Amino acid sequence: MDIHYKRQMNHNYMIIDAPSEKGGYECQMLAGNSIEGLLKFRVEYQEEKRQFYYEITSRQPLSRMLEKRRVKGEEIRRLMLDLIELLRRIEEYLLNEEQLLLDPEYIYINPNSFRAGMCLVPGMEGDLPAALSGLLQYLLERVDHEDRDGVVIAYNLYQESRKENYGLCDLIRCLAPANDSIFDLEDGRGKRQKRAQDADTGEGAGGYGREGTRTGGETEEEGRAENGDRGAGTWEWEQEVPAHMEEPRYRKPDRHTIWKEALKAVVLTAAAEGGLWYFMGEPGIIRYGLPAAGGIAFVTCLAAVGKRALSEREAGGRKTEKADTTDISEGYEKGSGFTGKDSEPEDSGWEIHPESQEEYHRRLQKKEKEDMERSREEGTTLLAKAEKSARVAILEPLNKAEESILISYVPFMIGKHSELSDYQLKRPEISRLHLRIDKKENVCIVTDLNSTNGTVVNGYALQANETVSVKSGDLIYLAGIGYKFIE
Repeated sequence: MDIHYKRQMNHNYMIIDAPSEKGGYECQMLAGNSIEGLLKFRVEYQEEKRQFYYEITSRQPLSRMLEKRRVKGEEIRRLMLDLIELLRRIEEYLLNEEQLLLDPEYIYINPNSFRAGMCLVPGMEGDLPAALSGLLQYLLERVDHEDRDGVVIAYNLYQESRKENYGLCDLIRCLAPANDSIFDLEDGRGKRQKRAQDADTGEGAGGYGREGTRTGGETEEEGRAENGDRGAGTWEWEQEVPAHMEEPRYRKPDRHTIWKEALKAVVLTAAAEGGLWYFMGEPGIIRYGLPAAGGIAFVTCLAAVGKRALSEREAGGRKTEKADTTDISEGYEKGSGFTGKDSEPEDSGWEIHPESQEEYHRRLQKKEKEDMERSREEGTTLLAKAEKSARVAILEPLNKAEESILISYVPFMIGKHSELSDYQLKRPEISRLHLRIDKKENVCIVTDLNSTNGTVVNGYALQANETVSVKSGDLIYLAGIGYKFIE
Protein backbone atom coordinates (compact mmCIF):
# COMPACT_ATOMS: atom_id res chain seq x y z
CA MET A 1 0.00 0.00 0.00
CA ASP A 2 1.14 3.50 -0.86
CA ILE A 3 0.87 5.67 2.28
CA HIS A 4 1.67 9.37 2.50
CA TYR A 5 0.67 12.41 4.58
CA LYS A 6 -0.88 15.78 3.94
CA ARG A 7 -1.77 18.93 5.87
CA GLN A 8 -4.98 20.83 5.08
CA MET A 9 -5.50 24.00 7.09
CA ASN A 10 -4.99 22.89 10.69
CA HIS A 11 -5.75 19.21 10.08
CA ASN A 12 -3.33 16.40 9.30
CA TYR A 13 -4.24 13.34 7.26
CA MET A 14 -2.74 9.97 6.52
CA ILE A 15 -3.61 9.07 2.93
CA ILE A 16 -3.77 5.48 1.68
CA ASP A 17 -4.28 4.65 -1.98
CA ALA A 18 -7.16 2.20 -2.36
CA PRO A 19 -5.66 -1.30 -2.60
CA SER A 20 -8.46 -2.52 -4.89
CA GLU A 21 -11.76 -1.52 -6.49
CA LYS A 22 -13.65 -3.44 -3.80
CA GLY A 23 -14.95 -2.03 -0.54
CA GLY A 24 -17.79 0.22 -1.69
CA TYR A 25 -20.03 -0.77 1.23
CA GLU A 26 -17.21 -0.29 3.76
CA CYS A 27 -16.46 3.18 2.35
CA GLN A 28 -20.07 4.26 2.75
CA MET A 29 -20.31 2.94 6.32
CA LEU A 30 -17.00 4.50 7.43
CA ALA A 31 -17.70 7.87 5.80
CA GLY A 32 -21.29 8.06 7.03
CA ASN A 33 -20.69 6.96 10.65
CA SER A 34 -18.34 8.06 13.40
CA ILE A 35 -17.23 4.71 14.85
CA GLU A 36 -15.44 5.05 18.17
CA GLY A 37 -11.95 3.56 17.99
CA LEU A 38 -11.52 4.19 14.25
CA LEU A 39 -9.85 7.26 12.76
CA LYS A 40 -12.17 9.70 10.97
CA PHE A 41 -12.47 8.62 7.35
CA ARG A 42 -13.33 10.12 4.00
CA VAL A 43 -12.80 9.24 0.34
CA GLU A 44 -11.35 11.55 -2.33
CA TYR A 45 -10.58 10.98 -6.00
CA GLN A 46 -7.39 12.21 -7.62
CA GLU A 47 -7.17 11.66 -11.41
CA GLU A 48 -9.64 8.75 -11.23
CA LYS A 49 -7.63 7.30 -8.37
CA ARG A 50 -9.44 6.57 -5.13
CA GLN A 51 -7.70 7.67 -1.93
CA PHE A 52 -8.65 7.12 1.71
CA TYR A 53 -8.09 10.04 4.10
CA TYR A 54 -7.65 9.30 7.85
CA GLU A 55 -7.45 12.27 10.22
CA ILE A 56 -4.46 11.99 12.57
CA THR A 57 -4.39 15.53 13.98
CA SER A 58 -2.82 15.68 17.48
CA ARG A 59 -2.17 11.93 17.47
CA GLN A 60 1.12 10.03 17.34
CA PRO A 61 1.94 6.57 15.93
CA LEU A 62 2.35 3.84 18.53
CA SER A 63 5.86 3.17 17.23
CA ARG A 64 6.84 6.80 17.87
CA MET A 65 5.27 6.82 21.34
CA LEU A 66 7.36 3.80 22.34
CA GLU A 67 10.54 4.89 20.61
CA LYS A 68 12.09 6.43 23.73
CA ARG A 69 10.06 4.85 26.50
CA ARG A 70 8.70 1.49 27.61
CA VAL A 71 5.05 0.51 27.66
CA LYS A 72 3.38 -0.12 31.01
CA GLY A 73 0.97 -2.89 31.92
CA GLU A 74 -1.97 -0.51 32.31
CA GLU A 75 -1.30 0.93 28.83
CA ILE A 76 -1.26 -2.56 27.30
CA ARG A 77 -4.52 -3.33 29.08
CA ARG A 78 -6.11 -0.11 27.81
CA LEU A 79 -4.91 -0.71 24.24
CA MET A 80 -6.20 -4.30 24.14
CA LEU A 81 -9.57 -3.43 25.69
CA ASP A 82 -10.00 -0.68 23.08
CA LEU A 83 -9.17 -3.17 20.32
CA ILE A 84 -11.58 -5.82 21.65
CA GLU A 85 -14.38 -3.26 21.94
CA LEU A 86 -13.60 -2.03 18.42
CA LEU A 87 -13.92 -5.58 17.04
CA ARG A 88 -17.41 -5.73 18.56
CA ARG A 89 -18.41 -2.44 16.90
CA ILE A 90 -16.98 -3.55 13.56
CA GLU A 91 -19.25 -6.60 13.64
CA GLU A 92 -22.26 -4.45 14.55
CA TYR A 93 -21.65 -2.35 11.42
CA LEU A 94 -21.16 -5.52 9.31
CA LEU A 95 -17.60 -4.49 8.45
CA ASN A 96 -14.70 -6.85 7.79
CA GLU A 97 -12.34 -7.12 10.77
CA GLU A 98 -9.63 -8.58 8.50
CA GLN A 99 -9.22 -5.08 7.01
CA LEU A 100 -7.91 -3.58 10.26
CA LEU A 101 -4.37 -2.22 9.96
CA LEU A 102 -2.57 -3.30 13.14
CA ASP A 103 0.95 -2.18 12.23
CA PRO A 104 2.34 -0.06 15.14
CA GLU A 105 3.34 2.56 12.56
CA TYR A 106 -0.32 3.16 11.69
CA ILE A 107 -2.01 2.85 15.10
CA TYR A 108 -2.42 6.45 16.24
CA ILE A 109 -2.42 7.21 19.97
CA ASN A 110 -3.72 10.16 21.94
CA PRO A 111 -0.58 11.12 23.96
CA ASN A 112 -2.59 12.23 27.00
CA SER A 113 -4.98 9.29 27.42
CA PHE A 114 -3.16 6.56 25.44
CA ARG A 115 -6.43 5.82 23.65
CA ALA A 116 -5.92 4.29 20.22
CA GLY A 117 -7.38 5.30 16.88
CA MET A 118 -7.08 2.62 14.21
CA CYS A 119 -7.73 2.54 10.51
CA LEU A 120 -9.81 0.04 8.59
CA VAL A 121 -8.79 -0.11 4.92
CA PRO A 122 -11.70 -1.05 2.59
CA GLY A 123 -10.73 -3.67 0.02
CA MET A 124 -7.60 -4.77 1.91
CA GLU A 125 -7.05 -8.51 2.31
CA GLY A 126 -5.50 -9.12 5.71
CA ASP A 127 -4.94 -11.82 8.30
CA LEU A 128 -6.24 -10.61 11.67
CA PRO A 129 -4.79 -13.41 13.86
CA ALA A 130 -1.31 -12.99 12.34
CA ALA A 131 -1.48 -9.18 12.56
CA LEU A 132 -2.66 -9.32 16.18
CA SER A 133 0.09 -11.76 17.11
CA GLY A 134 2.65 -9.44 15.49
CA LEU A 135 1.31 -6.47 17.47
CA LEU A 136 1.49 -8.43 20.74
CA GLN A 137 5.06 -9.48 19.99
CA TYR A 138 5.93 -5.82 19.39
CA LEU A 139 4.45 -4.87 22.78
CA LEU A 140 6.29 -7.74 24.49
CA GLU A 141 9.61 -6.52 23.10
CA ARG A 142 8.95 -2.98 24.37
CA VAL A 143 7.40 -3.69 27.75
CA ASP A 144 8.87 -2.03 30.83
CA HIS A 145 10.73 -4.86 32.59
CA GLU A 146 10.52 -2.99 35.89
CA ASP A 147 6.73 -3.29 35.68
CA ARG A 148 5.89 -6.83 36.77
CA ASP A 149 2.23 -6.45 35.79
CA GLY A 150 3.24 -5.33 32.30
CA VAL A 151 5.64 -8.25 31.79
CA VAL A 152 3.03 -10.81 32.85
CA ILE A 153 0.27 -9.30 30.68
CA ALA A 154 2.45 -8.93 27.57
CA TYR A 155 3.91 -12.44 27.89
CA ASN A 156 0.53 -14.13 28.47
CA LEU A 157 -1.13 -12.25 25.60
CA TYR A 158 1.62 -13.11 23.13
CA GLN A 159 1.74 -16.79 24.10
CA GLU A 160 -2.06 -17.01 23.88
CA SER A 161 -2.01 -15.54 20.36
CA ARG A 162 0.47 -18.20 19.17
CA LYS A 163 -1.96 -21.05 19.80
CA GLU A 164 -3.92 -22.66 17.00
CA ASN A 165 -7.35 -21.73 18.35
CA TYR A 166 -7.85 -18.78 20.65
CA GLY A 167 -10.80 -16.53 21.32
CA LEU A 168 -11.34 -13.02 22.54
CA CYS A 169 -12.34 -14.45 25.92
CA ASP A 170 -8.83 -15.92 26.22
CA LEU A 171 -7.28 -12.51 25.58
CA ILE A 172 -9.65 -10.83 28.04
CA ARG A 173 -8.72 -13.38 30.70
CA CYS A 174 -5.04 -12.47 30.23
CA LEU A 175 -5.86 -8.82 30.99
CA ALA A 176 -7.24 -9.52 34.46
CA PRO A 177 -4.90 -7.99 37.11
CA ALA A 178 -4.95 -11.20 39.17
CA ASN A 179 -4.12 -13.41 36.18
CA ASP A 180 -0.55 -14.58 36.64
CA SER A 181 -0.52 -17.79 34.65
CA ILE A 182 3.25 -17.97 34.21
CA PHE A 183 3.44 -18.18 38.00
CA ASP A 184 0.74 -20.88 38.22
CA LEU A 185 1.74 -23.96 36.29
CA GLU A 186 -1.06 -26.26 37.38
CA ASP A 187 -3.86 -23.83 36.60
CA GLY A 188 -2.32 -22.80 33.29
CA ARG A 189 -1.80 -26.41 32.18
CA GLY A 190 -5.39 -27.32 33.05
CA LYS A 191 -6.77 -24.39 31.04
CA ARG A 192 -4.59 -25.25 28.04
CA GLN A 193 -5.72 -28.88 28.08
CA LYS A 194 -9.36 -27.80 28.39
CA ARG A 195 -9.12 -25.41 25.44
CA ALA A 196 -7.33 -28.03 23.33
CA GLN A 197 -9.99 -30.67 24.02
CA ASP A 198 -12.79 -28.15 23.42
CA ALA A 199 -11.22 -27.29 20.07
CA ASP A 200 -10.99 -30.98 19.11
CA THR A 201 -14.62 -31.69 20.01
CA GLY A 202 -15.97 -28.37 18.68
CA GLU A 203 -17.18 -27.35 22.14
CA GLY A 204 -16.47 -24.24 24.18
CA ALA A 205 -15.88 -20.65 23.21
CA GLY A 206 -15.44 -19.66 19.61
CA GLY A 207 -12.08 -18.24 18.66
CA TYR A 208 -9.59 -17.23 16.03
CA GLY A 209 -7.46 -19.92 14.47
CA ARG A 210 -4.43 -19.53 12.27
CA GLU A 211 -6.78 -19.38 9.31
CA GLY A 212 -8.73 -16.60 11.02
CA THR A 213 -12.04 -18.50 11.24
CA ARG A 214 -14.45 -18.79 14.15
CA THR A 215 -14.50 -22.25 15.72
CA GLY A 216 -17.41 -23.86 17.47
CA GLY A 217 -20.83 -24.91 16.34
CA GLU A 218 -22.86 -21.82 17.20
CA THR A 219 -24.34 -19.56 14.56
CA GLU A 220 -23.92 -15.80 14.57
CA GLU A 221 -27.51 -15.24 15.74
CA GLU A 222 -27.12 -17.77 18.55
CA GLY A 223 -23.92 -16.10 19.68
CA ARG A 224 -25.65 -12.72 19.87
CA ALA A 225 -28.56 -14.16 21.81
CA GLU A 226 -26.32 -15.88 24.34
CA ASN A 227 -23.98 -12.96 24.86
CA GLY A 228 -26.72 -10.37 25.41
CA ASP A 229 -25.54 -6.82 26.03
CA ARG A 230 -21.89 -7.66 25.57
CA GLY A 231 -22.49 -7.89 21.84
CA ALA A 232 -21.48 -10.38 19.22
CA GLY A 233 -17.89 -11.39 19.01
CA THR A 234 -17.46 -11.93 22.76
CA TRP A 235 -17.84 -15.10 24.68
CA GLU A 236 -18.59 -16.41 28.15
CA TRP A 237 -15.78 -16.15 30.69
CA GLU A 238 -16.50 -19.47 32.36
CA GLN A 239 -17.61 -22.69 30.75
CA GLU A 240 -18.85 -25.97 32.14
CA VAL A 241 -16.26 -28.70 32.15
CA PRO A 242 -17.21 -31.42 29.63
CA ALA A 243 -18.13 -34.77 31.13
CA HIS A 244 -15.17 -36.51 29.48
CA MET A 245 -12.77 -34.11 31.26
CA GLU A 246 -14.07 -34.66 34.79
CA GLU A 247 -11.60 -36.46 37.00
CA PRO A 248 -12.88 -40.02 37.74
CA ARG A 249 -12.99 -40.83 41.43
CA TYR A 250 -13.35 -44.13 43.28
CA ARG A 251 -16.63 -44.49 45.15
CA LYS A 252 -17.44 -47.20 47.65
CA PRO A 253 -20.00 -49.76 46.44
CA ASP A 254 -23.48 -48.83 47.55
CA ARG A 255 -26.19 -51.29 48.58
CA HIS A 256 -27.49 -51.50 45.04
CA THR A 257 -24.10 -52.74 43.83
CA ILE A 258 -23.83 -55.35 46.65
CA TRP A 259 -27.31 -56.75 45.97
CA LYS A 260 -26.48 -56.83 42.26
CA GLU A 261 -23.44 -59.03 42.92
CA ALA A 262 -25.47 -61.27 45.25
CA LEU A 263 -28.22 -61.64 42.63
CA LYS A 264 -25.61 -62.54 40.03
CA ALA A 265 -24.25 -65.30 42.31
CA VAL A 266 -27.76 -66.69 42.91
CA VAL A 267 -28.54 -66.79 39.17
CA LEU A 268 -25.25 -68.53 38.36
CA THR A 269 -25.82 -71.06 41.15
CA ALA A 270 -29.35 -71.84 39.95
CA ALA A 271 -28.09 -72.27 36.40
CA ALA A 272 -25.36 -74.66 37.55
CA GLU A 273 -27.78 -76.72 39.66
CA GLY A 274 -30.23 -76.90 36.75
CA GLY A 275 -27.49 -78.16 34.45
CA LEU A 276 -26.48 -80.90 36.90
CA TRP A 277 -30.10 -82.04 37.28
CA TYR A 278 -30.62 -82.10 33.51
CA PHE A 279 -27.53 -84.17 32.70
CA MET A 280 -27.01 -86.30 35.85
CA GLY A 281 -30.39 -86.28 37.61
CA GLU A 282 -30.90 -86.26 41.35
CA PRO A 283 -27.62 -88.14 42.15
CA GLY A 284 -25.64 -85.42 40.36
CA ILE A 285 -27.23 -82.68 42.47
CA ILE A 286 -26.58 -84.62 45.68
CA ARG A 287 -22.98 -85.31 44.70
CA TYR A 288 -21.86 -82.04 43.01
CA GLY A 289 -24.51 -79.43 43.88
CA LEU A 290 -23.01 -78.08 47.10
CA PRO A 291 -19.38 -77.82 45.81
CA ALA A 292 -20.63 -76.12 42.62
CA ALA A 293 -22.62 -73.53 44.58
CA GLY A 294 -19.66 -72.82 46.88
CA GLY A 295 -17.27 -72.42 43.93
CA ILE A 296 -19.55 -69.98 42.14
CA ALA A 297 -19.97 -67.87 45.30
CA PHE A 298 -16.19 -67.85 45.84
CA VAL A 299 -15.41 -66.75 42.26
CA THR A 300 -18.07 -63.99 42.42
CA CYS A 301 -16.68 -62.62 45.71
CA LEU A 302 -13.11 -62.76 44.36
CA ALA A 303 -14.11 -60.78 41.24
CA ALA A 304 -15.84 -58.11 43.34
CA VAL A 305 -12.81 -57.73 45.64
CA GLY A 306 -10.45 -57.48 42.65
CA LYS A 307 -12.59 -54.83 41.01
CA ARG A 308 -12.61 -52.78 44.21
CA ALA A 309 -8.83 -53.08 44.67
CA LEU A 310 -8.23 -51.95 41.09
CA SER A 311 -10.42 -48.87 41.58
CA GLU A 312 -8.56 -47.95 44.79
CA ARG A 313 -5.21 -48.30 43.03
CA GLU A 314 -6.29 -46.00 40.18
CA ALA A 315 -7.60 -43.42 42.66
CA GLY A 316 -4.32 -43.55 44.60
CA GLY A 317 -2.33 -43.04 41.40
CA ARG A 318 -4.33 -39.93 40.54
CA LYS A 319 -3.78 -38.51 44.02
CA THR A 320 -0.01 -39.06 43.66
CA GLU A 321 0.03 -37.37 40.25
CA LYS A 322 -1.93 -34.40 41.61
CA ALA A 323 0.49 -34.10 44.53
CA ASP A 324 3.46 -34.09 42.12
CA THR A 325 1.84 -31.30 40.10
CA THR A 326 1.23 -29.32 43.29
CA ASP A 327 4.92 -29.71 44.22
CA ILE A 328 5.93 -28.38 40.80
CA SER A 329 3.58 -25.41 41.17
CA GLU A 330 4.98 -24.69 44.65
CA GLY A 331 8.46 -24.84 43.17
CA TYR A 332 7.45 -22.12 40.74
CA GLU A 333 6.10 -19.94 43.52
CA LYS A 334 9.36 -20.31 45.42
CA GLY A 335 11.34 -19.21 42.37
CA SER A 336 13.06 -22.55 41.83
CA GLY A 337 13.57 -21.72 38.13
CA PHE A 338 12.10 -25.02 36.98
CA THR A 339 11.06 -24.98 33.33
CA GLY A 340 9.14 -27.83 31.74
CA LYS A 341 7.82 -28.56 28.28
CA ASP A 342 4.29 -27.60 29.25
CA SER A 343 5.37 -24.27 30.67
CA GLU A 344 7.05 -23.00 27.52
CA PRO A 345 5.69 -23.43 23.99
CA GLU A 346 8.02 -24.72 21.31
CA ASP A 347 10.08 -22.28 19.25
CA SER A 348 9.66 -19.54 21.83
CA GLY A 349 12.43 -16.97 21.89
CA TRP A 350 11.52 -15.90 25.39
CA GLU A 351 12.51 -17.52 28.66
CA ILE A 352 10.78 -16.25 31.78
CA HIS A 353 11.58 -17.78 35.15
CA PRO A 354 8.73 -16.82 37.48
CA GLU A 355 9.44 -15.75 41.04
CA SER A 356 7.44 -14.79 44.06
CA GLN A 357 6.33 -11.19 44.55
CA GLU A 358 8.60 -10.83 47.58
CA GLU A 359 11.66 -11.99 45.64
CA TYR A 360 10.70 -9.72 42.74
CA HIS A 361 10.70 -6.58 44.93
CA ARG A 362 13.89 -7.71 46.67
CA ARG A 363 15.61 -8.07 43.29
CA LEU A 364 14.45 -4.59 42.23
CA GLN A 365 15.78 -3.03 45.43
CA LYS A 366 19.12 -4.79 44.97
CA LYS A 367 19.36 -3.61 41.36
CA GLU A 368 18.58 0.01 42.33
CA LYS A 369 21.23 -0.11 45.04
CA GLU A 370 23.85 -1.49 42.62
CA ASP A 371 22.98 1.19 40.05
CA MET A 372 23.38 3.96 42.64
CA GLU A 373 26.77 2.60 43.78
CA ARG A 374 27.95 2.26 40.19
CA SER A 375 26.85 5.81 39.42
CA ARG A 376 28.81 7.18 42.39
CA GLU A 377 31.93 5.21 41.42
CA GLU A 378 31.76 6.19 37.74
CA GLY A 379 30.46 9.72 38.30
CA THR A 380 33.61 11.43 37.03
CA THR A 381 33.85 9.26 33.93
CA LEU A 382 30.16 9.70 33.06
CA LEU A 383 30.43 13.47 33.48
CA ALA A 384 33.46 13.63 31.21
CA LYS A 385 31.64 11.69 28.50
CA ALA A 386 28.57 13.92 28.83
CA GLU A 387 30.67 17.07 28.49
CA LYS A 388 32.37 15.69 25.39
CA SER A 389 29.07 15.07 23.59
CA ALA A 390 27.02 17.74 25.34
CA ARG A 391 25.85 19.42 22.15
CA VAL A 392 24.55 18.19 18.81
CA ALA A 393 23.01 21.50 17.81
CA ILE A 394 21.36 24.65 19.17
CA LEU A 395 18.17 26.40 18.17
CA GLU A 396 18.85 30.12 18.65
CA PRO A 397 15.60 32.13 18.99
CA LEU A 398 15.07 35.01 16.59
CA ASN A 399 13.23 36.78 19.37
CA LYS A 400 15.82 37.49 22.06
CA ALA A 401 13.13 37.24 24.73
CA GLU A 402 12.93 33.49 24.08
CA GLU A 403 15.53 31.04 25.41
CA SER A 404 17.85 28.88 23.31
CA ILE A 405 17.10 25.18 22.94
CA LEU A 406 20.16 22.99 23.52
CA ILE A 407 19.98 19.72 21.58
CA SER A 408 22.39 17.47 23.48
CA TYR A 409 21.37 14.12 21.95
CA VAL A 410 19.29 12.63 19.17
CA PRO A 411 16.52 11.85 18.59
CA PHE A 412 15.27 15.00 20.33
CA MET A 413 11.59 15.97 20.53
CA ILE A 414 10.13 19.43 21.13
CA GLY A 415 6.56 19.96 22.30
CA LYS A 416 4.45 21.02 25.25
CA HIS A 417 3.89 17.51 26.65
CA SER A 418 5.75 17.33 29.96
CA GLU A 419 6.62 13.62 29.80
CA LEU A 420 7.06 12.79 26.12
CA SER A 421 9.01 15.90 25.08
CA ASP A 422 12.75 16.27 25.55
CA TYR A 423 12.25 20.04 25.64
CA GLN A 424 8.93 21.41 26.85
CA LEU A 425 7.94 24.55 24.98
CA LYS A 426 5.01 25.92 26.98
CA ARG A 427 3.14 27.84 24.31
CA PRO A 428 -0.54 27.33 23.42
CA GLU A 429 0.17 27.23 19.67
CA ILE A 430 2.74 24.42 20.10
CA SER A 431 1.45 20.84 19.81
CA ARG A 432 2.02 18.21 22.48
CA LEU A 433 4.65 16.66 20.21
CA HIS A 434 5.61 19.19 17.56
CA LEU A 435 9.09 18.62 16.11
CA ARG A 436 11.66 15.85 16.12
CA ILE A 437 15.36 16.45 15.47
CA ASP A 438 17.54 13.48 14.49
CA LYS A 439 20.78 12.67 12.72
CA LYS A 440 21.19 10.27 9.81
CA GLU A 441 24.53 9.60 8.13
CA ASN A 442 25.99 12.69 9.89
CA VAL A 443 23.22 14.88 8.45
CA CYS A 444 20.74 16.60 10.78
CA ILE A 445 17.09 16.09 9.88
CA VAL A 446 13.85 17.48 11.31
CA THR A 447 10.38 15.90 11.19
CA ASP A 448 7.03 17.52 11.81
CA LEU A 449 5.09 15.34 14.28
CA ASN A 450 1.51 15.92 13.07
CA SER A 451 1.55 19.37 14.66
CA THR A 452 -1.65 21.39 14.44
CA ASN A 453 -0.06 24.72 13.46
CA GLY A 454 2.78 23.27 11.42
CA THR A 455 6.54 23.62 10.94
CA VAL A 456 8.30 25.79 8.35
CA VAL A 457 11.95 25.32 7.28
CA ASN A 458 13.45 28.11 5.17
CA GLY A 459 10.00 29.15 3.98
CA TYR A 460 8.86 25.58 3.13
CA ALA A 461 5.84 24.31 5.09
CA LEU A 462 6.31 20.67 6.05
CA GLN A 463 3.49 18.20 5.58
CA ALA A 464 2.47 15.99 8.51
CA ASN A 465 5.26 13.51 9.30
CA GLU A 466 7.43 15.00 6.55
CA THR A 467 11.20 14.97 7.07
CA VAL A 468 13.77 17.40 5.61
CA SER A 469 17.49 17.88 6.18
CA VAL A 470 18.84 21.04 7.84
CA LYS A 471 22.24 22.69 8.20
CA SER A 472 23.75 25.57 10.14
CA GLY A 473 22.04 28.86 9.42
CA ASP A 474 18.68 27.39 8.39
CA LEU A 475 15.57 29.05 9.80
CA ILE A 476 12.96 26.89 11.50
CA TYR A 477 9.54 28.19 12.54
CA LEU A 478 7.46 26.22 15.04
CA ALA A 479 3.89 27.54 14.75
CA GLY A 480 5.29 30.99 13.93
CA ILE A 481 8.04 30.96 16.61
CA GLY A 482 11.35 31.42 14.76
CA TYR A 483 14.70 29.75 15.51
CA LYS A 484 18.07 29.64 13.79
CA PHE A 485 19.61 26.17 13.56
CA ILE A 486 23.30 26.05 14.53
CA GLU A 487 25.32 22.80 14.50
